[in-house]
Amino acid sequence: MSINLIDIVKQQLTSGVLDKAASLLGEDKQAVSTGLGAVLPALLGGMANKATDINGAQTLLTALSSGNHDGSIFSSLGSLLGGGSATQGLMNSGSTMVNSLFGNKTGGIIDFLASHAGIKSSSASSLLSMAAPLLMGSIGKQLGGNASVATLMSLLGSQLPHIQAALPAGAGKVLGLNNISLESPMQNAVKTVSTTATNTVKAVEQEAAGFSMNSILPWILLGLAGLLGIYLFRTCNSTPPAPLPKVEVAPAVAKVDTAVKAVVAAAKKMLKIPGGTDIEVPTGSFLDKLYEEVTGATLNPDKAIAFDNLNFATGKADISPESQGQLNDLASIMKAFPKVELKVCGHTDNVGSEAANLKLSKERAGAVEKYLIGKGIADERITPIGYGSSKPIGDNATDAGRAANRRTEAFVVKK
Repeated sequence: MSINLIDIVKQQLTSGVLDKAASLLGEDKQAVSTGLGAVLPALLGGMANKATDINGAQTLLTALSSGNHDGSIFSSLGSLLGGGSATQGLMNSGSTMVNSLFGNKTGGIIDFLASHAGIKSSSASSLLSMAAPLLMGSIGKQLGGNASVATLMSLLGSQLPHIQAALPAGAGKVLGLNNISLESPMQNAVKTVSTTATNTVKAVEQEAAGFSMNSILPWILLGLAGLLGIYLFRTCNSTPPAPLPKVEVAPAVAKVDTAVKAVVAAAKKMLKIPGGTDIEVPTGSFLDKLYEEVTGATLNPDKAIAFDNLNFATGKADISPESQGQLNDLASIMKAFPKVELKVCGHTDNVGSEAANLKLSKERAGAVEKYLIGKGIADERITPIGYGSSKPIGDNATDAGRAANRRTEAFVVKK
């Protein structure tokens, strides 16, 4: 039986810890306990969902290593929930994780958890921020020195039955977890490798002109991924006379990890920055598309390029810390191409009043302008516009449609 990360964290939530959390939030202790019972599988589900994608798993792995999540947090829970700077630091760290996991879905998740536990939305938000570092600490402790993309995917993949068993009714739909596969972690890893390689081939096919090594390299990767899949299929589906010892699993995991790293590298490209440091970006990402528009032969001022890693605090125009890297790279591109001018447009879904939505969309577009100005870009090169919910690209009657409508786009209007 696989370990259960939810139960491991729950064991640390003693009566004394719950008392402190309840006092900090101004909520009933039992309500806080109920809330945490839903928050933990929700967060772990978000992590498992993110880890079904190789790049997402790599992002989690980076967060684990950079945040020193080794389980030591459990030895100081009492002081961390005692108020003051320690508590604020915990909350800030957790809030960043939550926004990275759920993005535009965060508000809906908070509302669901608050309703389920009978607590204030602000308390549900705080519980998410409290619990996220605890789960990261538990994951880091389990992985120890064996942390890699493959081992992280395997660990989180093994948690899916526990997540589904612990989630309150209806939470899976809110979190977007209903379609997560329950296949074995090894099968998921192989499928992810093959899918990523196939997508890389398609992207190169669309962009390549003529016959070159760049155009055949993805086919070579796809063939290697296929051979890897056949090998692992035979390995995982053979019927050995006795259970394989653990030592024989390591080479298979290492092979998957090596293949994953190869495909991740192939799915990225380097943007040449005149007079600056070249930038590595995922193929087809916001920065990749914007760079192509900036360096292309013709200008298409009506082409919308959606940011793919730009998140804000729920209902606010505060740019989340994990979004700053993309904006820093955007500033580098604009410095390298000083004639480029952008129109930055904010959009929302139709939840709430249109006046509030219009205001929020304008403020978020303005926040991007302000950030870029802070990085040395002249304000006349950026025009922020807010459209509220007036330009939907998805169906506002569905969660997925509303999520698509909550977006920020850039248009290259001069280059």
